[in-house]
Amino acid sequence: MKAKSKRIITNHTVINLIIFYIITIGLFWIAGTFHTVKHSVFIIFCGLILWSAYIFYLRYAEVKEKKSIGLNILRTGRKYKFLMKQLVQRDFKTKYKRSVLGIIWSFLNPLSMMIVQYIVFSTIFRSDIENFPVYLLSGTIFFNFFTEAVSQGLNAIVGNASLITKVYVPKYVYPTTKVLSTSINLLISIVPLLAVMLITKEPLTKALFLFPFIIIVLLIFTIGVTLMLSAAMVFFRDTLFLWGILSMIWMYITPLFYPENIIAENFQIILKVNPMYHMIKFVRCIVMNGVSPQPEEFGACILSAAISLLIGIFIFKKTQDKFVLYI
Repeated sequence: MKAKSKRIITNHTVINLIIFYIITIGLFWIAGTFHTVKHSVFIIFCGLILWSAYIFYLRYAEVKEKKSIGLNILRTGRKYKFLMKQLVQRDFKTKYKRSVLGIIWSFLNPLSMMIVQYIVFSTIFRSDIENFPVYLLSGTIFFNFFTEAVSQGLNAIVGNASLITKVYVPKYVYPTTKVLSTSINLLISIVPLLAVMLITKEPLTKALFLFPFIIIVLLIFTIGVTLMLSAAMVFFRDTLFLWGILSMIWMYITPLFYPENIIAENFQIILKVNPMYHMIKFVRCIVMNGVSPQPEEFGACILSAAISLLIGIFIFKKTQDKFVLYI
């Protein structure tokens, strides 16, 4: 008789998910996302109903043995927690192996890039953007994380061919851990950003409590893109070189070192359909304006991340069974 696997959606899990919701709402409240008491009560109440409904759906799906993306994520995270931790640590340590300065480069890279670009765009091209160092650093840190994480994740399947062909692990674990290991650098790089804010006397406001939100959304978006391209890399090795060209074009159509108002009205659609524009605009709103972004910016970021993840999962699942034939 087949033994039943342990339940994933236990009472302990439900409590943790509810605590996660409470912490999230608390951060939004502190950051000033809710403008009125009536508005906040409505949002919190509706969110609690939706979150509770989803938790009970997960429990129902587990009991009835139905397929669920959320359930698969929780199950994989619980079953392969140790392996994912080891892969993240391996990737992070490998990056700085035999480096004299080691992890210090996570501080120096964004600062050195900011200094060079600051000299070029504020002196030579005479940019008149207010507090240009913070404007520049807040954009480049998050965009560089995105491009670096995807670049690292491109080879996640091909580079782990020996493990994939010998040990069964859900294949999406490999590109996901590549993104997670790169996110450590993102978290470290935020420290220089805060330091530059203090040096340039940019006020540190309560809106900075929204950093966890935008980081998680950006992680989800990046994982989705990485799943798509890591799957494509298995069948078409030129994907690596095409991504290099695409990421460079993407960088120039995203206002990292120039103001968005210099883009002609006819080309504003490029910004509106650019997910990284909305992510970076969100970051600059909480860093430079010191306020919570408008609801449409929350929606644009969440929608971009959700679409990216769903498409990435769909492509990856459709192709993963053929990986062993090409790696």
